[in-house]
Amino acid sequence: MGVVYGDIRRQLLLEDGKEYFGSGAVVILKSLLESGISYFASYPGSPIATLTSLVDRVKDTVLKQLGVYAEESTNEASAASALRASISNPVRGAVAFKVVGFNVASDVIAHVASSGVMGGALILVGEDYGCNNTIVAEKTLPYAYKSALPLLDPGASLQHLCDLIHDGFSLSEYAGTPVIVLVRSRVGYMSQVVKARSNKRPEVIEIREEIMEKLPFPPYTQLQEREKYNLRLPRAVEFLEEACINRVYDYPSSSNLGIITHGIITSMVQRAFNAIGKQCPIYSMHCLYPVSEREILEFLTGKERVLVIEEGMPNLLEKEIRAIAQSKGIKTEILGKGIVPESGEVTYETVLEALSRFFNVPVDMGKEIKEVELPERKPTFCTGCPERPIFSAIKIFKRQNPGVKLLFSNDIGCYALGGLPPFNFKGSVTGMGTGMASSSVLSRVGSRKERVISFMGDGTFWHSGLTTSVANALRNNQDAVLILFYNYHTAMTGHQSNLSTPRFKDELRG
Repeated sequence: MGVVYGDIRRQLLLEDGKEYFGSGAVVILKSLLESGISYFASYPGSPIATLTSLVDRVKDTVLKQLGVYAEESTNEASAASALRASISNPVRGAVAFKVVGFNVASDVIAHVASSGVMGGALILVGEDYGCNNTIVAEKTLPYAYKSALPLLDPGASLQHLCDLIHDGFSLSEYAGTPVIVLVRSRVGYMSQVVKARSNKRPEVIEIREEIMEKLPFPPYTQLQEREKYNLRLPRAVEFLEEACINRVYDYPSSSNLGIITHGIITSMVQRAFNAIGKQCPIYSMHCLYPVSEREILEFLTGKERVLVIEEGMPNLLEKEIRAIAQSKGIKTEILGKGIVPESGEVTYETVLEALSRFFNVPVDMGKEIKEVELPERKPTFCTGCPERPIFSAIKIFKRQNPGVKLLFSNDIGCYALGGLPPFNFKGSVTGMGTGMASSSVLSRVGSRKERVISFMGDGTFWHSGLTTSVANALRNNQDAVLILFYNYHTAMTGHQSNLSTPRFKDELRG
């Protein structure tokens, strides 16, 4: 049988050795089923939203048949709470959300990270430092450092992503800790031929009581903190070294130079070698935390200069590599930020320019394109969007009532586009569900002549807006107007269902 195309249900049920052409979402879900998960929980957000939608689509036709429980959680904290099932039970499971959703989930994850896990537990995070689908530039790696969680960063290959998901569960169980797996935009939206393995039906077990030593209460928390750094992380390093998670590409070179980079950037470096006609060995990191001191020292030894190509700030990898070299007296000159841009997504052009400077080789960055005056096109509402006439009505009201001064508070959602032309209802965005709460002080510290209007969609309302903004307004007797967009779905991430969706609304009404 050849490669299986198109039929997603069939792809998800393929057996060992069969090949299929799958999207990022299909490959992730198939890899989870192959790993024998018992549960999956997620909150939609690009580039992970397609996975949430896929799970909802095949929940009855595939997951239930395999004995897998799946839920589309109310928010990221709810999703992360599912990890509790793996703390005191040999149960495998995974949760998923985008990078900014980690902020919402971080309280839960800090507690689970303290307790540790018995069953394999993965946290799939949609990484988007280039803000292709996100409004805030943010990295997940600092959270890994903060909570002592191993973090895996796949290369530019869905087969590698599949393999790292399998490795991630083994690592989680061996080290006794949840493991983060990054799903970058350029990988999550990729489609590729992948070799399947047979699905594993999770074993039905009797859920045991929580193990006392795993409760995140003193004095156990201090014991858990020691366990993180004295047992779990050393075991994680042992695993990543034995499993060869990180890779060395020994390109022949006449100079004592080297490149240290991570994830999909490795492919960009390899492509850039061909463009500039120079090459050197590459240490490709696919476990960004913890790092293998032994592997780094082996790579640095005998090299005159090494360039660390790390995406974004803070440049934790570069600093850790420098610290390891200094502590062992390694004299290799370590370069990084300054040659590599501090901010912004690392692209092929970024890498090409950095390598040009590193090798001191001029490179043609492309012929200059004749400047053409093009009209500026800012993001705007989709044609037919029901939110557009609401902003039109407010604009008409402002025009008809010039003496009324209005201030606006936006939230996370499509309606934030109301701050752009042609409406220009500018209002700061302070985080999901916080728009109305952010206007509480604003409406009181000024002249009190301004009327504050806050916007919120029903997806955001059910995510956190009800408790964070509406309850806060009632508690503090806030004088404000809230316009709630009743979309029946979470519109901004692809029309996923929420409690306003008709099938849930009818259940709520009884």
